[in-house]
Amino acid sequence: MAAAAFLFAVATAPTATAAAQAVRKRTTPPIETERPDFVESSVVLARGYLQVESGLTYQREADGSQSLLTETLLRYGAASRVELRFGFPGFDLPAAETESGIARGDIYVGVKLQLGPVRGIDLAIIPAVSIPIGDPSSTSGGWDPQLDVTVSTDLPAGIDASGMITGLLPSEPGRRNGTVQTSLSFGHALFSPRWHVFVEGFGTYPRYGASGFLAHVGVRWLLTDDMQVDAHTARRIAGDVPESFMAIGFSVRAPLFRAGP
Repeated sequence: MAAAAFLFAVATAPTATAAAQAVRKRTTPPIETERPDFVESSVVLARGYLQVESGLTYQREADGSQSLLTETLLRYGAASRVELRFGFPGFDLPAAETESGIARGDIYVGVKLQLGPVRGIDLAIIPAVSIPIGDPSSTSGGWDPQLDVTVSTDLPAGIDASGMITGLLPSEPGRRNGTVQTSLSFGHALFSPRWHVFVEGFGTYPRYGASGFLAHVGVRWLLTDDMQVDAHTARRIAGDVPESFMAIGFSVRAPLFRAGP
C-alpha cells in the first residue's frame, strides 16, 4: 500500500502542483515536511491542503541482518492550527517470518496541534497511536500511544535549529516499556534556498533495555514549492539502535479546496 501511494504521488505530482500554484497565488510558503530528519515540523499544514510524504530505507542491524523498509505519511490541514495525520502500514523486505517474505507494519494515526510561535519559537504537540494490524514480526500487538513535543527557531548566520522529545508506551510481552526519545537538528541552506542540509543527534532511552544513539545527516531539495526530494543516512554511535541506514524520499502537496480567510 505504501509503494502504491508513493507511485500515485509521483504520477499526479505535476497536475497537483499546477493546481496548488493556481489556488495559492504565492500566498502559501513552500512545502514543509517531516522529512528527512527525525524532528517533526513545528507548524501544521495549511488548511485545506493534502500532503503525501513517502520514502524507502535500507537498514543494517548490529547483527548483520539487512532490510528494506517503506514508509508513507498522509497529512491534512483540517484547521488553522490543526493537522490530521495517517501513517500507512510500512513494509519490511525481506522478512523470513512471512510466506511472502514481506512483513506489514502497524498503522499510525495522530493529530498535530500548533501552539506557537511564542517569542520567535514555533511549538507543536502531536498525540498519536499505532494500531496493531501488522504481521507478527512487525507489530507490537498493542495500541501504543505516543506524544511528540517539537520546537524550532532560526539562529544567526542562516542556521535553523529544531528539537523534539517523544514519549512512547510500546507494548512488549507482559508489559509496557516506557521510552523517551530525543532529537536535536541543525540545518543550513546549501547553494540556494531550495537546497538544505542538516546534521542531527538522536537518542532513545527505554525503561527496559539499553539506550541508543545515532548520528544523522541529510539533504533535501525543493523541486517546486509543492514537491521535495530528500536523501539521508545515519550511523550508530552506541547502544541498541540500527547499525546504519540510508534512505531516499519524495513529498508532494496539493489543495483539496480553496480555504476561506
